[in-house]
Amino acid sequence: LQFFTVPYLRIPLILDFFANGDPGRLVALKTKSLQLIVDAAMFEPGMWKPSDFFEQVTEIPIVSEDKLQAMLSTPLGTLFNEIAKSPDVLVSCVIKMLERAVDMDVGKYTEKSSSGPLILYTSRLAVRIEGFLKFALRKCNTPGQPRPRGLEFMENTKVEKAVKDLRRTLDDKVIPMLEYWIDPVRCKSVDMSNLVHAHLIYLFKNYTYEEFDYRSVSVLLSSQVFLSINHRFSSKAYDDLADSSDPSKPP
Repeated sequence: LQFFTVPYLRIPLILDFFANGDPGRLVALKTKSLQLIVDAAMFEPGMWKPSDFFEQVTEIPIVSEDKLQAMLSTPLGTLFNEIAKSPDVLVSCVIKMLERAVDMDVGKYTEKSSSGPLILYTSRLAVRIEGFLKFALRKCNTPGQPRPRGLEFMENTKVEKAVKDLRRTLDDKVIPMLEYWIDPVRCKSVDMSNLVHAHLIYLFKNYTYEEFDYRSVSVLLSSQVFLSINHRFSSKAYDDLADSSDPSKPP
């Protein structure tokens, strides 16, 4: 809980906590409530720093809480700040979490096993991080356009390598495993197959037109057809974070 009291460092601290040490830490991420906490720590942007803010730290510790929060603010949010400063540390922890989760695979998705929900969550987390990395690269590689404020000193080569490493892990380890799960010989539950097919589609969320190939298109089309036939889509408003139609009632 002490990690949440240091907003500027919470992302690397939290990721390192789950990526290293006791495997029981990572297994705990199977619970929805802890997933919500980690998602909030990762993706909430924090306080915004205006372009005319140039105040420097002149005393330690900073007694005023308002001044402290202002000094720790960022132009684009804490995650983009982490991408600009140390993308290799960020992605290495995510990859390690993903690999450790995959090592716990029991060969199929079961609700009673912790490995299934854990693998699906770490996969979603990796895809979301990949989206932020690609967005930063796209904004910093546009010819004739200045870099966004907060990404002026981002090292493109580091971010490009981080994107490739993350995508390689998803392509080589996660996608084959999910395809193995939905083999009709092993999976007799239509609901579980729907869940895995939805995640297979989500894994290609950040693909651009140029990146699509035979494998990605075939997975997308086959999973979409399967869901169209077997899943009953609801017209109710759905809140992804709370996993409920009523965001005021989290699980």
